[in-house]
Amino acid sequence: MSKIVAILNQKGGAGKTTIATNLARALQTINQRVLLVDSDPQGSARDWNAVSDGGLAPP
Repeated sequence: MSKIVAILNQKGGAGKTTIATNLARALQTINQRVLLVDSDPQGSARDWNAVSDGGLAPP
């Protein structure tokens, strides 16, 4: 069964991207399928993904 988790807050710098990417990585480590959607124009999750060669966050 699929689950949807949303990390939302209007304030910048609240840690939304950090929480979302680390949660996605934690789920990956227990063999869960994850789709992380970064709708922030800043694109921090995209940048983190590029730096870690597709691993989202370092293991």
